[in-house]
Amino acid sequence: MGFRPAGMHTLATAICAAALAACGGGSDSPQPLNCADITTANLGLSGLKVAQAVEVAASGALPAHCKVTGSINDRTGIDGKAYAIGFELRLPQPADWKHKFFFQGGGGTDGVINPAVGSLINTTSTTRRRGWTTATTPWAL
Repeated sequence: MGFRPAGMHTLATAICAAALAACGGGSDSPQPLNCADITTANLGLSGLKVAQAVEVAASGALPAHCKVTGSINDRTGIDGKAYAIGFELRLPQPADWKHKFFFQGGGGTDGVINPAVGSLINTTSTTRRRGWTTATTPWAL
């Protein structure tokens, strides 16, 4: 087992909760949120800040989706600098969601949030083409 920084379980829970809230679930789940309604206040998750939620038009083989960026666990370190765990979340349109979630970690504390494209090994497809919710952070969970 590798080292898991404090707050990583919170991060995973918050991202999954945001994804599920935004996409909607089964027949007895709340209605999905419109992209513009995915805000810090509407999600109400402690420690989660939504910086931006924007509709992205379909392009080539990639379907239209909602791109959400933000941070979790904003704090000031002992060195006086601001720290947070950034994320990018790509949500398919509710009608296109296949009820699957894919996490694409950055592999460690690399400090870079790569686009949440959801590249799959041994295939030319991506999770976004398949209608999955895809998230990325600079951490591997």
